[in-house]
Amino acid sequence: MTAPMKLYIHGNCQSTALRRMVDDLGSAIRVRSREVHALNIPDEIDAYVRDISEADVILTQPVGNDYRDEPRLSLSWIEANKRRDSVVVRFLPLYTRCYMPSQGYLASIDALAMPYHDYHIVDHYLRGTPVNSVLTDLDDPELYNRDFLDNELSLDFNEAKRRERENVVQIPLTDFIVEAYRYRLLFHTINHPSRLLLAIAQPALHPCWTCRQDTGNRPRLSREYSRFTVPKYCKNFRVSPRAVQ
Repeated sequence: MTAPMKLYIHGNCQSTALRRMVDDLGSAIRVRSREVHALNIPDEIDAYVRDISEADVILTQPVGNDYRDEPRLSLSWIEANKRRDSVVVRFLPLYTRCYMPSQGYLASIDALAMPYHDYHIVDHYLRGTPVNSVLTDLDDPELYNRDFLDNELSLDFNEAKRRERENVVQIPLTDFIVEAYRYRLLFHTINHPSRLLLAIAQPALHPCWTCRQDTGNRPRLSREYSRFTVPKYCKNFRVSPRAVQ
């Protein structure tokens, strides 16, 4: 009986979501993950180092050398200390404002676990707008000026393409996002992708199956990840793949 493939996922909170999805693939894969921003360095660093040394595949975001003043969390340390025969697959932290162009960082509002808020909703709150009126406004297909959206989304997508090239990622997702964002819900917030988008991480496992010469009966994701609908105003977006370089 072939031993389970050992996969380690290294990155932000998206690593936990990916781990839970890979768990759906069955017992052929033993997957572990940690969120680099939440890792308890004194208590967990030894177990993390051990997991890196044992992994067949390491699916990782490009963590910098000086992150949290702990070099062992960095991509360069992983590449220097992994097993010789293990495979490192790089992917970017998934982020886009394509559904929420008015969402951003507002640290002064400490109402949620994360300091990301919608400037449009905050403005309504400060004006004392009734909740039903806010909901009606958000449901309007013409909520945003189209020229504003075209400019903002083109900048957003082109920046993502630049980062993919700069970091030499093996799972480039920007082209897919540009093609599909108007028709499938790919993000719930600016940096929390939906399961449909995360499901694309499955091809990242293929290099390990290849290096293990285990090419038969690769497991497939069985769940339906496209049940959500996009906001109404998204269907009026004009940004197309031709606008992204």
